[in-house]
Amino acid sequence: MSATVVPMNGQPSWMVDLLAAFPPSPFKQRAYYDKHLDCIRVVIRECSFCEHRLTAIMTVLEDNYPEPDQQPFVGFVIKGVEHLFESLKLPLEGVLPFIELFDRMAELHGEELTATVLEPYQGLLNILKEIELKVDFAEAIAA
Repeated sequence: MSATVVPMNGQPSWMVDLLAAFPPSPFKQRAYYDKHLDCIRVVIRECSFCEHRLTAIMTVLEDNYPEPDQQPFVGFVIKGVEHLFESLKLPLEGVLPFIELFDRMAELHGEELTATVLEPYQGLLNILKEIELKVDFAEAIAA
């Protein structure tokens, strides 16, 4: 799905001036830790999406209007990160590859995580492996 282009003619002048002074940056795949909500958010494609709660800690993001043959899942949210990392014996600092996090979660949560997340959303996980997405906890701490 391509981004919607809104013509600037007919828009209030303050909006035109604001966007001229501060143009929006292009979308980039990202993963970040939100320390205030204690969650990790991952978004790999710019689109309109719905959130589907899978488990107490995992929510998946699904594209509302995927193109044919396009991966419908565009991200996820992991909630309760401090408690999760404590149970996984991981420090809440540094840089962590997501595939390593999923491997550790699978060890701890076993069948529940495998049945509800790892198997049904294998396409999304494969994309995360390909792009080698990581979360940098130092960015959240400084935010």
